[in-house]
Amino acid sequence: MPGGRSPMLWAVAAGFCLVGNVGAETVASGWLPVVDTASATSQMALSLGLTTLLCLALLIALARRGRQLQAAQQRLVLAATGHQSILSSLPDPVWMKDRNGVFLACNPAFAALFGKSIADIVGSTMFELTSAEQARQARRRDAVASESGRPVDDEEWFRFASTGHSSLLLTTRVPVFDDAGKLAGIVGICHDVTELRRTEEELRKRASYQRALIDNFPFMVWLKDTEGLFLAANQHVAAAAGLSESRALIGKSDFDLWPTDLANAYRADDQHVMTTRRSREVQEELAQDGERRWVETYKAPVVDERGDLLGTIGFARDVSERRRMEQMLRESEAHFRAFFENNTAPMLLMDPANHVIIEGNAAAAKYYGYDLTQLAGMSIQELDALSFEQLSAIRDDVLAGRKQQLHRQHRLANGAVREVEIHPSPIELDGKVVVFTIGTPFFILAWTF
Repeated sequence: MPGGRSPMLWAVAAGFCLVGNVGAETVASGWLPVVDTASATSQMALSLGLTTLLCLALLIALARRGRQLQAAQQRLVLAATGHQSILSSLPDPVWMKDRNGVFLACNPAFAALFGKSIADIVGSTMFELTSAEQARQARRRDAVASESGRPVDDEEWFRFASTGHSSLLLTTRVPVFDDAGKLAGIVGICHDVTELRRTEEELRKRASYQRALIDNFPFMVWLKDTEGLFLAANQHVAAAAGLSESRALIGKSDFDLWPTDLANAYRADDQHVMTTRRSREVQEELAQDGERRWVETYKAPVVDERGDLLGTIGFARDVSERRRMEQMLRESEAHFRAFFENNTAPMLLMDPANHVIIEGNAAAAKYYGYDLTQLAGMSIQELDALSFEQLSAIRDDVLAGRKQQLHRQHRLANGAVREVEIHPSPIELDGKVVVFTIGTPFFILAWTF
């Protein structure tokens, strides 16, 4: 051909010439020519030229696209080759695929999954390395990453061909695009998360057990960090704070829940516990439903196995009723003490275990002729001739609730003996059971233990 041009280009040129001639005749005559052999040949040449032109354009586009893909894949391979030493040093499996799922590169850790060399992996697909089901699953996951256009994580159990053990692998798939924004391939990074997931599951179970333990305590229980923020608490704490759910307490401080004066006191206790690293038990006020009640609170520091301070743990129970009863008892005991000390009748308190006088009132000291310090510590046998066994039998009857009325002779400090009628009965005084007895004339005797 002239000028060394290709037959394809000459065919295209001939087509354009024929098109130009037919068009000229048609315009000049003003009507379509009768189809004859020459005309048919011209039309065939026209069709051939157009078809050739379209095919040529398509081939050029495909060639350009192929060169782009090839260049992108070459860049991937060059990048992998250039960083092969880095890839080889990574403990996690790393791989690269083209858009058809053919491996372009990988590191030794990935090849070890299949018990093969890198050379065996490169150029193959997952269908040549593992089961059809696992290969189809990998292809679906590659497609998800490709379609999303961003990194995608997934987890799957994988059996190592080299060792036979199975591990849970977290794979991050990252799609790679060429300069035209078309998918060139996918890079994958795998990480063994078996122990991590097992640890997370164990922590989840422990948290569930601890949650059940906290929720089933019959009193308030909580855990705070070093900043005084609640990490966990049960429903009793939530109810005291006027909240419907214990989860609403998480992240809150005492200042978010209680009046400022109480919050300051609670925070000071927490700081003391963390500073001294010693537990602390106090009775303090709690504001609940517009009423201030008394709670008995126990707080202790929380440290980890290295001794680092993590926060505080505490529990509190409502002791308002107990304090009320204690107050009533104190008042009652105060009334009894006034009655005992100021009464004109002789009175004694005795220890029923050994029948020793614990205390006497001024009237008793005057009646027997001893001062109060002498009476305290004397055995009742120094006043009464009954044996220890006889006194014990009387005590047992009194404690059993059997009514007693005793007529006894008591010896005074000056040696005189007087008749005494005694009516004993048990009471409680200063947290001890007391056998309170009233004697005639105007004599009262009590055993206590």
